[in-house]
Amino acid sequence: MKKLMTLLFMCSLVLASQAQEVLQLPSGFSGGKTVWIVRAGASFSGVSGKGIDAQEDAWAKNKWSGSFGRSFGGNLSIGFNKSFGSSPVYWGMDLGVAMRGYKTDASWSYGASSSISGGYDSHTKSEKTTLTAYSAQLSPINIGYKYKINDKMAVDIHVGGFASYDFAGSIKSESYDHVYLTGKYGTNDKTTENSNSTKIGDIDNYRKYDFGVIGGVGFWYGHFNVDFSYQRGFVSMYDSDNTYFCNKMMLKLGYAL
Repeated sequence: MKKLMTLLFMCSLVLASQAQEVLQLPSGFSGGKTVWIVRAGASFSGVSGKGIDAQEDAWAKNKWSGSFGRSFGGNLSIGFNKSFGSSPVYWGMDLGVAMRGYKTDASWSYGASSSISGGYDSHTKSEKTTLTAYSAQLSPINIGYKYKINDKMAVDIHVGGFASYDFAGSIKSESYDHVYLTGKYGTNDKTTENSNSTKIGDIDNYRKYDFGVIGGVGFWYGHFNVDFSYQRGFVSMYDSDNTYFCNKMMLKLGYAL
């Protein structure tokens, strides 16, 4: 029992010393040292460009109401920061996997009394589309500034560029069609639902590559980091006059090794 208590006490001391260490900012925050960081988190992707206006005009022309939305995804990366000497300004790189995409949701409906059947006719349609792509992403250069609040906390402001390539993914579509007729000829209640999925490699004019800019702000508590950033692509997702530029908001949790 005495030996067991001694062992537990020694383990507690080791854990306490490590906890104290990770709650202090990494020594590489200054002095020109390299700090390696692993990050993982969530992303909310969408698109902007002429393609949205063109699609909304097409919906309106056919008396549909529709909108574009963001798709939920994830990201994982490893990278490093290295300060310029003792300056709070640093540069760095990141490499990882990420997701991008968008959603659309459109609907159409009609309802009126029928003078022929003496009943009521209604017709409802809806269409949903979700594009999800998985990308290898490299941020070859990031420039940032870390403002130390004290030995445990710091604010991190950064900006940089990225290049990505989609290695997998698909576009999924779902359609719903409901007809409901009543009257002297009886009742007709019919629903039709369809869904299909197409791999991104089989999508006409789809571009798997992108590059653009990233900017964000983060907070450090010891070796732990919370980062919010915004990414904007410069390459349209489709080779068409109707452009779709990818953009996404990312929330990441990180740890300095």
